Amino acid sequence: MNELSKILIREFEVKRQRNLKFSLRAFAKFLKTDASNLSKILRGERIPSASFALELLQRLSIEADEKNAVLKSLVEIKSHLKEERKEKSKNLEDKVVASCHWLHLILLEISQLMTLTPKQLEKISHILNVSPYELQMAYDELARWDLLNEDGIDNYSTMCAPITAENLRAIQRQFLKMAVEAMETYDLSERENTTLTFSIPKAHIPEVKEILKKTRDRINRLSNVNKNQKSCIYNVSMALYPVCDSADLS
Repeated sequence: MNELSKILIREFEVKRQRNLKFSLRAFAKFLKTDASNLSKILRGERIPSASFALELLQRLSIEADEKNAVLKSLVEIKSHLKEERKEKSKNLEDKVVASCHWLHLILLEISQLMTLTPKQLEKISHILNVSPYELQMAYDELARWDLLNEDGIDNYSTMCAPITAENLRAIQRQFLKMAVEAMETYDLSERENTTLTFSIPKAHIPEVKEILKKTRDRINRLSNVNKNQKSCIYNVSMALYPVCDSADLS
């Protein structure tokens, strides 16, 4: 149990001793947060930001020394969690090369929005037009790899491993197929389709690839802002490929 949880539990008990009817919901209202969020913080399942933790401590009039101890412990916990996330990301990279499927990537993102239940998996199978059995298999594999968690980890990309792997080419083919289908399904306000055909010295292609990589990374960073407000899953597929070479025409 982290220092913040200990203090919150202590202060909750103090208030309950004064009023036996004082509930967790009342405590949450006093702290200006919701009961579900507070419950997870008390159990140590959710680690709040330093700024939010400071707000809680200030509402409880906690002394400066204790505040500093709490903030220090949160920094240490978040640092530890960051290392764990790196390890999980590395774990996924290994799995991607070996046996990743496009359903894995989508399920990982959906798991950031909700805790997946059998009923929700059935709905997802209809939305993605795959059999419930195939989707359940993908879900079970992620569970075995210990990659499903409520808070989610970083987004995933087929760029995180050598694209020579056949399963990664299959993933890209599937997402490109879905992009074509989306043109017939979704209004332009919900999608973007643009192409650029250009001639360029071949020596500049590495620079173009770097631009695309930076664009992907910027989108990835943007998607991880305000994680609690995530509500939908999108895919960006960028394809850079030669159409013809002047040497082919001579």
